[in-house]
Amino acid sequence: MNVQAGMAATAPSVVVTDTSLYNSTPQETAQLVGLADRRFVAETTYQACPGCKVLGSIEFFAQPEPILPGICQVDVFDVHFKPHHNGSLGPVKGSPQSDIAKVIELHLFTLAKELPSPVSGAKSIVTDADRCHRVAIETDTFSLSAAKNVFSARSAEEAQRGSRLFAEVISAAAGKDSTLKFDLTCESSLPQCVKPRDTIGAMDFRHFESVETVDCGDGGGVGAAGLFETCLCVKGGGWEINWKMDITVRRDEADPKSEEIKSVRFGITLNPLF
Repeated sequence: MNVQAGMAATAPSVVVTDTSLYNSTPQETAQLVGLADRRFVAETTYQACPGCKVLGSIEFFAQPEPILPGICQVDVFDVHFKPHHNGSLGPVKGSPQSDIAKVIELHLFTLAKELPSPVSGAKSIVTDADRCHRVAIETDTFSLSAAKNVFSARSAEEAQRGSRLFAEVISAAAGKDSTLKFDLTCESSLPQCVKPRDTIGAMDFRHFESVETVDCGDGGGVGAAGLFETCLCVKGGGWEINWKMDITVRRDEADPKSEEIKSVRFGITLNPLF
Protein backbone atom coordinates (compact mmCIF):
# COMPACT_ATOMS: atom_id res chain seq x y z
CA MET A 1 0.00 0.00 0.00
CA ASN A 2 1.29 3.43 -0.90
CA VAL A 3 1.50 5.53 2.26
CA GLN A 4 2.43 8.89 0.72
CA ALA A 5 -0.36 10.62 2.60
CA GLY A 6 -1.71 9.45 5.90
CA MET A 7 -1.26 9.28 9.62
CA ALA A 8 -1.10 6.60 12.26
CA ALA A 9 -4.24 6.32 14.34
CA THR A 10 -4.64 4.88 17.81
CA ALA A 11 -5.02 1.11 17.58
CA PRO A 12 -8.30 -0.01 19.14
CA SER A 13 -8.15 -2.72 21.79
CA VAL A 14 -10.12 -5.46 20.02
CA VAL A 15 -9.55 -9.01 18.87
CA VAL A 16 -10.56 -10.41 15.47
CA THR A 17 -11.37 -14.08 15.02
CA ASP A 18 -11.21 -16.03 11.79
CA THR A 19 -14.94 -16.73 12.01
CA SER A 20 -15.94 -13.08 12.48
CA LEU A 21 -13.57 -11.92 9.74
CA TYR A 22 -14.55 -14.21 6.89
CA ASN A 23 -18.31 -14.14 7.57
CA SER A 24 -18.65 -10.36 7.61
CA THR A 25 -19.22 -7.54 5.12
CA PRO A 26 -16.56 -4.78 4.86
CA GLN A 27 -18.76 -2.54 7.04
CA GLU A 28 -19.19 -5.24 9.69
CA THR A 29 -15.50 -6.11 9.73
CA ALA A 30 -14.56 -2.43 9.99
CA GLN A 31 -16.83 -2.10 13.03
CA LEU A 32 -15.11 -5.11 14.59
CA VAL A 33 -11.77 -3.27 14.48
CA GLY A 34 -13.22 -0.03 15.80
CA LEU A 35 -13.90 1.86 12.56
CA ALA A 36 -17.47 2.99 12.87
CA ASP A 37 -17.56 6.57 11.59
CA ARG A 38 -17.57 5.84 7.83
CA ARG A 39 -19.47 3.75 5.32
CA PHE A 40 -17.02 1.10 4.12
CA VAL A 41 -17.68 -0.47 0.74
CA ALA A 42 -14.67 -2.72 0.10
CA GLU A 43 -11.68 -4.37 1.75
CA THR A 44 -8.46 -6.06 0.68
CA THR A 45 -6.99 -8.71 2.99
CA TYR A 46 -3.29 -9.61 3.16
CA GLN A 47 -1.69 -12.65 4.79
CA ALA A 48 1.18 -12.17 7.23
CA CYS A 49 3.45 -14.38 5.10
CA PRO A 50 3.25 -15.92 1.60
CA GLY A 51 1.22 -19.10 1.63
CA CYS A 52 0.23 -18.97 5.30
CA LYS A 53 -3.22 -18.42 6.74
CA VAL A 54 -2.29 -15.82 9.32
CA LEU A 55 -3.88 -12.39 8.92
CA GLY A 56 -1.37 -9.61 8.27
CA SER A 57 -3.41 -6.53 7.39
CA ILE A 58 -6.69 -5.30 5.92
CA GLU A 59 -7.24 -2.23 3.77
CA PHE A 60 -10.70 -0.76 4.35
CA PHE A 61 -12.09 1.53 1.62
CA ALA A 62 -14.63 4.14 2.63
CA GLN A 63 -17.33 5.21 0.19
CA PRO A 64 -15.80 7.59 -2.41
CA GLU A 65 -16.84 11.21 -1.99
CA PRO A 66 -16.60 14.10 -4.52
CA ILE A 67 -13.69 16.50 -4.16
CA LEU A 68 -13.25 17.93 -7.69
CA PRO A 69 -15.23 17.43 -10.92
CA GLY A 70 -14.52 13.88 -12.08
CA ILE A 71 -12.42 13.08 -9.00
CA CYS A 72 -13.50 11.33 -5.80
CA GLN A 73 -11.54 11.07 -2.58
CA VAL A 74 -11.30 7.60 -1.04
CA ASP A 75 -10.36 7.41 2.63
CA VAL A 76 -8.50 4.17 3.23
CA PHE A 77 -7.70 2.66 6.62
CA ASP A 78 -4.69 0.35 6.63
CA VAL A 79 -5.13 -1.93 9.65
CA HIS A 80 -2.08 -4.00 10.69
CA PHE A 81 -2.32 -6.99 13.02
CA LYS A 82 -0.15 -8.87 15.50
CA PRO A 83 -0.71 -12.47 14.40
CA HIS A 84 -1.41 -15.25 16.90
CA HIS A 85 0.19 -18.31 15.34
CA ASN A 86 -1.10 -20.76 17.95
CA GLY A 87 1.96 -22.92 17.34
CA SER A 88 1.29 -23.28 13.61
CA LEU A 89 1.04 -21.27 10.41
CA GLY A 90 -2.73 -21.21 10.60
CA PRO A 91 -5.26 -20.00 13.19
CA VAL A 92 -7.20 -22.39 15.37
CA LYS A 93 -10.85 -22.45 14.33
CA GLY A 94 -12.81 -19.84 16.29
CA SER A 95 -9.83 -18.75 18.38
CA PRO A 96 -8.43 -15.21 18.51
CA GLN A 97 -6.58 -14.71 15.25
CA SER A 98 -5.05 -11.26 15.48
CA ASP A 99 -4.74 -8.26 17.76
CA ILE A 100 -4.54 -4.85 16.11
CA ALA A 101 -1.03 -3.36 16.04
CA LYS A 102 -1.69 -0.05 14.27
CA VAL A 103 -4.07 1.78 11.94
CA ILE A 104 -2.89 4.17 9.19
CA GLU A 105 -5.36 6.54 7.50
CA LEU A 106 -4.73 7.40 3.86
CA HIS A 107 -6.43 9.84 1.50
CA LEU A 108 -6.41 8.40 -2.03
CA PHE A 109 -8.46 9.03 -5.17
CA THR A 110 -10.59 7.36 -7.80
CA LEU A 111 -12.33 8.54 -10.96
CA ALA A 112 -16.02 9.36 -10.75
CA LYS A 113 -18.32 6.99 -12.58
CA GLU A 114 -19.70 8.24 -15.86
CA LEU A 115 -23.50 8.30 -15.59
CA PRO A 116 -25.98 9.22 -18.33
CA SER A 117 -27.63 12.60 -17.97
CA PRO A 118 -31.33 12.57 -17.01
CA VAL A 119 -33.89 12.85 -19.79
CA SER A 120 -34.86 16.45 -20.48
CA GLY A 121 -37.61 17.50 -18.11
CA ALA A 122 -36.82 14.85 -15.50
CA LYS A 123 -37.07 16.00 -11.88
CA SER A 124 -33.84 14.35 -10.70
CA ILE A 125 -30.33 15.44 -11.67
CA VAL A 126 -27.06 13.53 -11.55
CA THR A 127 -24.74 15.02 -8.93
CA ASP A 128 -21.01 14.61 -8.31
CA ALA A 129 -21.95 12.64 -5.20
CA ASP A 130 -24.01 10.24 -7.34
CA ARG A 131 -21.04 9.67 -9.64
CA CYS A 132 -18.71 8.97 -6.72
CA HIS A 133 -21.10 6.81 -4.72
CA ARG A 134 -21.66 4.57 -7.76
CA VAL A 135 -17.94 3.75 -8.13
CA ALA A 136 -17.22 0.07 -7.46
CA ILE A 137 -13.82 -0.34 -5.77
CA GLU A 138 -11.92 -3.13 -7.60
CA THR A 139 -9.80 -4.66 -4.83
CA ASP A 140 -6.48 -6.18 -5.87
CA THR A 141 -3.76 -7.57 -3.59
CA PHE A 142 -1.09 -6.95 -6.25
CA SER A 143 -1.78 -3.22 -6.55
CA LEU A 144 0.22 -0.76 -4.45
CA SER A 145 -3.06 0.96 -3.59
CA ALA A 146 -4.78 -2.39 -2.84
CA ALA A 147 -7.32 -1.69 -5.61
CA LYS A 148 -7.07 -1.45 -9.39
CA ASN A 149 -9.02 1.81 -9.65
CA VAL A 150 -7.71 3.69 -6.60
CA PHE A 151 -4.57 5.80 -6.86
CA SER A 152 -2.36 8.19 -4.91
CA ALA A 153 -1.52 11.80 -5.73
CA ARG A 154 -0.18 14.69 -3.69
CA SER A 155 -3.34 16.73 -4.22
CA ALA A 156 -6.78 16.50 -5.78
CA GLU A 157 -5.62 18.92 -8.49
CA GLU A 158 -2.69 16.67 -9.37
CA ALA A 159 -5.05 13.67 -9.40
CA GLN A 160 -7.40 15.47 -11.77
CA ARG A 161 -4.70 16.65 -14.18
CA GLY A 162 -2.72 13.42 -14.16
CA SER A 163 -5.72 11.18 -14.74
CA ARG A 164 -6.89 13.41 -17.61
CA LEU A 165 -3.52 13.30 -19.38
CA PHE A 166 -3.21 9.54 -18.84
CA ALA A 167 -6.64 9.06 -20.43
CA GLU A 168 -5.61 11.29 -23.35
CA VAL A 169 -2.54 9.12 -24.02
CA ILE A 170 -4.64 5.94 -24.03
CA SER A 171 -7.29 7.52 -26.26
CA ALA A 172 -4.66 8.68 -28.76
CA ALA A 173 -2.96 5.27 -28.80
CA ALA A 174 -6.28 3.53 -29.38
CA GLY A 175 -7.32 6.00 -32.10
CA LYS A 176 -7.33 5.44 -35.85
CA ASP A 177 -4.76 8.10 -36.77
CA SER A 178 -1.81 6.48 -38.50
CA THR A 179 0.67 8.57 -36.51
CA LEU A 180 0.59 9.92 -32.99
CA LYS A 181 0.90 13.64 -32.29
CA PHE A 182 3.56 12.90 -29.66
CA ASP A 183 6.76 10.87 -29.53
CA LEU A 184 6.36 7.41 -28.01
CA THR A 185 9.24 5.26 -26.76
CA CYS A 186 9.20 2.00 -24.80
CA GLU A 187 12.01 0.77 -22.58
CA SER A 188 11.80 -2.98 -22.02
CA SER A 189 12.74 -6.29 -23.59
CA LEU A 190 9.32 -7.71 -22.72
CA PRO A 191 6.90 -8.50 -25.58
CA GLN A 192 4.53 -5.71 -24.51
CA CYS A 193 7.16 -3.25 -25.76
CA VAL A 194 7.28 -4.64 -29.30
CA LYS A 195 4.14 -2.69 -30.19
CA PRO A 196 3.83 -0.15 -27.36
CA ARG A 197 1.01 1.77 -29.02
CA ASP A 198 -1.16 -1.37 -29.06
CA THR A 199 -0.25 -2.10 -25.44
CA ILE A 200 -1.14 1.40 -24.26
CA GLY A 201 -4.27 1.57 -26.41
CA ALA A 202 -5.61 -1.55 -24.70
CA MET A 203 -5.10 -0.14 -21.18
CA ASP A 204 -7.98 0.93 -18.94
CA PHE A 205 -7.72 4.63 -18.06
CA ARG A 206 -9.20 3.86 -14.63
CA HIS A 207 -6.48 1.39 -13.67
CA PHE A 208 -3.31 2.97 -12.31
CA GLU A 209 -1.67 3.23 -8.89
CA SER A 210 -0.17 6.70 -8.65
CA VAL A 211 0.37 9.99 -10.46
CA GLU A 212 3.07 12.48 -9.59
CA THR A 213 4.54 15.66 -11.07
CA VAL A 214 8.27 15.01 -11.50
CA ASP A 215 11.46 16.61 -12.80
CA CYS A 216 11.65 16.25 -16.57
CA GLY A 217 15.31 15.27 -16.34
CA ASP A 218 16.36 17.61 -19.15
CA GLY A 219 15.72 20.75 -17.16
CA GLY A 220 12.12 21.32 -18.26
CA GLY A 221 11.00 24.87 -17.65
CA VAL A 222 10.49 27.47 -20.36
CA GLY A 223 11.49 26.37 -23.84
CA ALA A 224 11.33 27.95 -27.25
CA ALA A 225 8.58 30.46 -28.05
CA GLY A 226 7.61 30.76 -24.38
CA LEU A 227 6.41 27.14 -24.15
CA PHE A 228 6.64 25.66 -20.67
CA GLU A 229 7.30 21.95 -20.18
CA THR A 230 6.27 19.82 -17.20
CA CYS A 231 6.39 16.09 -16.63
CA LEU A 232 4.08 13.59 -14.98
CA CYS A 233 4.84 10.05 -13.91
CA VAL A 234 1.96 7.57 -13.89
CA LYS A 235 2.56 4.10 -12.43
CA GLY A 236 0.56 0.89 -12.37
CA GLY A 237 0.82 -2.84 -12.58
CA GLY A 238 -0.61 -6.17 -11.59
CA TRP A 239 0.27 -9.71 -10.68
CA GLU A 240 2.62 -10.17 -13.67
CA ILE A 241 4.08 -6.80 -14.69
CA ASN A 242 4.63 -3.29 -13.38
CA TRP A 243 4.69 -0.30 -15.70
CA LYS A 244 5.64 3.37 -15.63
CA MET A 245 4.61 6.14 -18.03
CA ASP A 246 6.50 9.46 -18.12
CA ILE A 247 4.39 12.10 -19.88
CA THR A 248 6.03 15.35 -20.98
CA VAL A 249 3.52 18.15 -21.43
CA ARG A 250 4.02 21.47 -23.19
CA ARG A 251 1.88 24.53 -22.58
CA ASP A 252 1.93 28.20 -23.46
CA GLU A 253 2.82 30.39 -20.48
CA ALA A 254 0.24 32.90 -21.66
CA ASP A 255 -2.48 30.23 -21.50
CA PRO A 256 -1.76 27.68 -18.72
CA LYS A 257 -4.90 25.71 -19.57
CA SER A 258 -3.70 24.88 -23.09
CA GLU A 259 -1.67 21.70 -22.72
CA GLU A 260 -0.20 19.52 -25.43
CA ILE A 261 1.45 16.14 -24.88
CA LYS A 262 4.97 16.30 -26.30
CA SER A 263 6.28 12.81 -25.55
CA VAL A 264 5.53 9.60 -23.69
CA ARG A 265 8.19 7.24 -22.35
CA PHE A 266 6.78 3.85 -21.40
CA GLY A 267 8.60 1.28 -19.27
CA ILE A 268 7.63 -2.26 -18.26
CA THR A 269 9.21 -4.65 -15.75
CA LEU A 270 8.25 -8.06 -14.43
CA ASN A 271 6.65 -8.12 -11.02
CA PRO A 272 9.34 -9.41 -8.61
CA LEU A 273 6.76 -11.80 -7.17
CA PHE A 274 5.98 -13.34 -10.56
